[in-house]
Amino acid sequence: MGMMPRTAPPVPTRRIAKHQANRIFSLRSSKMWDPMGQPLRHNQLISTTDAGQMEAALRRSFDTRHFDLGNPRCDFAAEAGHRQFDPDIGLSYCAYDGDVDVEFPESKLVRVYVGLAGQAVHSAPGYDGHLQPGRSILLGSHVPVRSRFQTGVRQLVLRVEQASLARTLEALSGRPIVGPVTFRSEAAIGDALAPVQSLIDILAQHLDEPASPARNLLERELLQAVVVALLTGVPHNFSNLLVGPTQDAPRSKVDRAEAYIAANWDKPLSIEAIAREVGCSVRSLFKGFQTERGYTPILFLRRKRLERAHDMLLQPAGQLSVADVATACGFSNAGHFARYYREQYGVLPSLTLRLGRSH
Repeated sequence: MGMMPRTAPPVPTRRIAKHQANRIFSLRSSKMWDPMGQPLRHNQLISTTDAGQMEAALRRSFDTRHFDLGNPRCDFAAEAGHRQFDPDIGLSYCAYDGDVDVEFPESKLVRVYVGLAGQAVHSAPGYDGHLQPGRSILLGSHVPVRSRFQTGVRQLVLRVEQASLARTLEALSGRPIVGPVTFRSEAAIGDALAPVQSLIDILAQHLDEPASPARNLLERELLQAVVVALLTGVPHNFSNLLVGPTQDAPRSKVDRAEAYIAANWDKPLSIEAIAREVGCSVRSLFKGFQTERGYTPILFLRRKRLERAHDMLLQPAGQLSVADVATACGFSNAGHFARYYREQYGVLPSLTLRLGRSH
């Protein structure tokens, strides 16, 4: 009779939990993590040392088709977060300690990848996009995507549905859009995506701030700005609609636009919504403002919000701080608010507050 195989003693559950916690701590403490911590930390999907859990989370959230570890024997840790702003646009974050190969199915999503640390390759048929820290790449819709992550990678991914692109493009051009917007991925590397990347970075930073009416205002306006920057900065099959001469909006439409902005300064406003309200294209409205007023509709909106802030700061019985007033008037960053206020009124908002309370 042969000897029974010797079984290893069971590893205490507490030791396993401690090891997993150490792996996550190592992931967060490595050079791939900045001092501000994890982006989208208020919208975390998963933080795990179990590759099976990560695979299941990605399948639930993004309908992934394939998830494979480069070396199953190596330690693994991963984190992911996602914020879906509306049905048409979302922002995701992921970090991997371990090489991973993931496949995503065809969809109506256009994806913009922003590299934060480490290396990754995002591939579509006929194109490999090499993502590096501080760079961004774009992959169009209606194609399967394969993502190969090297250990230490961190990235943000903006996902935009074709429906959102079409609506914004119609507002920009004043023309109906038939068919999908097709970007040239090769042309979208580097400088063409730099404005989009900057806006995505700002959006991710503001999502880490506490929820507030000001953050909600800025969030909606940043999302609109990202889509506009994408459509106006990256070549696509409808780019010809955004070049060439266009007619200025008449003074009557500029007047109506200013009245609409003044009545809705405390709501999320986009240039597309303003143009739809007065019945012209975004390009025509911009040209009309420049011709009739010498400034843009967005600058007029900021002025109206600063005027409201000025009135609130001058209230003699007011109990609000400068930060409270900034938040109430749609400015989530107190430093930016102070700079804009000083540009418009020549003094810091704190001085206006003291003057108001001295009366």
